[in-house]
Amino acid sequence: RGELRERRAAYERLHSALARDDEAVLGDAIVEARRTHVDDADIDKAVAKLEALRLATPEERERRTRDQAAAEAQRQAFTLVKRDNVDELRALLQGLDGSIDWRKWKDHAGR
Repeated sequence: RGELRERRAAYERLHSALARDDEAVLGDAIVEARRTHVDDADIDKAVAKLEALRLATPEERERRTRDQAAAEAQRQAFTLVKRDNVDELRALLQGLDGSIDWRKWKDHAGR
């Protein structure tokens, strides 16, 4: 029963790591998944993603980092809009990198 719990935790950690683009986190999750005998197909998918991350060019890494920062800023901005927090929204938008065009952002409903 304890083994099943460990395997389930390793499976969840592996899939959480797959959603992120962090080599160290993914590598650790793969080691834990192997130790707890998570399904080989899940481990193979994670290994392929880890290889793709390691083979990425510096330009690809920079673009991915920039895209992630823009997505996080967009998420924060829409949260601030919902809370009607004008001052923090203004500060967030003014602090954005010039390459991020927040004027083109759309919410989940396309507005």
